[in-house]
Amino acid sequence: MLPQENFGFAILTNIHETMLQIALTYMLFDAYLGGPQRDWNAELLQVAQKMGEEGAAAWQKIAEARAEGTSPSLPLAKYAGAYVDNFCGEVTVTEENDKLVVHYGPTSKADLEHWHYDTFRATWRDPMFAPEFVTFTLDKMGAVDAMDIESMAEFKRKP
Repeated sequence: MLPQENFGFAILTNIHETMLQIALTYMLFDAYLGGPQRDWNAELLQVAQKMGEEGAAAWQKIAEARAEGTSPSLPLAKYAGAYVDNFCGEVTVTEENDKLVVHYGPTSKADLEHWHYDTFRATWRDPMFAPEFVTFTLDKMGAVDAMDIESMAEFKRKP
């Protein structure tokens, strides 16, 4: 929106994780305002490539910090159950074929692979979602009381 110019528009797409919408927005602003024409696609491609490189470097640091040879504190079945967050709602964890699976909403599922200690790497079955980490916390009695999904929230275990 450019209220002072009495100008606005909407760009609707069904794609994510791109800078296409930003490039189109800047191109439309330039055209409407009579500004110099810039190759926003090329400029934002460089930004995206740099972000990708930074993400790869960050991932490398995480991989280097991984504690090898650890195992979960509890048998996998003890992590299964329902978890809730006031904002995100309910998430369930099930044990399937000797692995944990996170279920969020009617269709989102992530397979959990043990990373170290009580942290698991979640690979969402929908490739639109990036892998992330899920960490379980235990209470003073050694029972699972919460699960933190990196991109969402900390979910408390339902009794």
